[in-house]
Amino acid sequence: MTEASVLERILRHPLAALLANRSGGPTVHAVGGIVRDAVLSAVTADLDLSVAKQGASLAKQLADDSGGTSIPLGGDRFSSYRVVVGTAGAGGAVQADIWDREGGTLKADLERRDLTINSIACSFDSARLLDPFGGLSDLGTRTLRATKLDCFERDPLRVLRLARFRLNLDGFTVEEATTTAARNAVRGLDRVASERSRDELQRILSVTSTRLAFETLHELGALAVLVPEAGDPVVSVALLDQASRLDGCLSMLQAELSEAAETAETNEIAWQAADRMLAALSLLIGLPSGGDRSHAPGTPVSDGGDGGDVKRRGLATRKTLQRAMRLLADRLPHDQESRRLFLSRHGSSWPLAVAVTAAARSRLDPSDTAPIAKALEQTAIANPSLVRGTAPLLDGHVAARLMGVEPGPVVGEALRALQRAQALGQVRSRHEAEDFVQKRWSAAVSAANIEDNAELDATSEPPSGAD
Repeated sequence: MTEASVLERILRHPLAALLANRSGGPTVHAVGGIVRDAVLSAVTADLDLSVAKQGASLAKQLADDSGGTSIPLGGDRFSSYRVVVGTAGAGGAVQADIWDREGGTLKADLERRDLTINSIACSFDSARLLDPFGGLSDLGTRTLRATKLDCFERDPLRVLRLARFRLNLDGFTVEEATTTAARNAVRGLDRVASERSRDELQRILSVTSTRLAFETLHELGALAVLVPEAGDPVVSVALLDQASRLDGCLSMLQAELSEAAETAETNEIAWQAADRMLAALSLLIGLPSGGDRSHAPGTPVSDGGDGGDVKRRGLATRKTLQRAMRLLADRLPHDQESRRLFLSRHGSSWPLAVAVTAAARSRLDPSDTAPIAKALEQTAIANPSLVRGTAPLLDGHVAARLMGVEPGPVVGEALRALQRAQALGQVRSRHEAEDFVQKRWSAAVSAANIEDNAELDATSEPPSGAD
């Protein structure tokens, strides 16, 4: 690929195209991932720029020209700025990061980067590629090599970035000295902010093979540092076995259910990165806690589990943790009633729940899981409202009024019973819901009165003169 064709691919980024039309100002170089991916003829959303000076002015100009916003990011050795256009959503946001070297050399900027393949620069003015560390050669041989071997010590998060590049760049292998340097620095992950580790780990777990993700993290020593529960050799072997079953179940569900699911509009089985991440994270959350071998992987996870090391180390947001624990707390259904309840609990995520439950709790192979999934699909086709989700027929205040009590645990119990009755098709209207709650509460009060009277009869003294 010629230098001109590399620049042409870089200019396909909407913010990069604006830079090509400017006049005057400092020399600008594209650096990092966008240059790497342009050489590989791949597409990237990243745009990193390096300028010798006037970074703030360039950021403001780019923001003004694009209708975006310039945000100062600070920096250790260099000042940096981010230009953001748009918002997260259907179209997504487009952004560029600008590094102001403040008079420093371009080579110094490239030298601080993690891998040689990310240490290549492309001039916007001349299209010339600057490659002081042999990144182009390493792209040709598909080799991941550290720009400097101390890069992992300087920022241990780069161990996780190395794992991600190994997984995302097809056919690339890690050079031996780089692997050794990463393993030697991996304990430093303990001092990395949990948010940074969480974001990088979740990107790693979004790949198409959960087993390969776990194996890569294990080979670099990172899995046992992030999730010490996975450091036990017995647990580690069982975890990889779970990951293999999960991968197989996800593939099976996509192949077996897609056509019928799309026809019935119950759920299109096209796994997104977030689905795969959640499924893989669920396996880590379900690991035995504190060396407790009684909860070996593959056995039922405690419904009251607290999320283990994943929670303690902040490797999942609260919302993600709650979703994963709901998946782990369930069991595969084997009759029509349990199928309806399963669909009601998981809605359109039911195929993902099948895969996680089969891999983490049931130890079922994909071939054994297929009939269960097909039966669930038929129930979903016949009862699409279970998958779409139905609004509660009563809220807590109405239920409390009907029961004649203050809102509290007893009302919550009644609403859960009502939700179950809705899922089973026993209650379909608001009138039926009100009747259900009133009758259930009356029955509960009657049962309590009978029990109280029985206790009084058993403890009361016999009448005078009785034998």
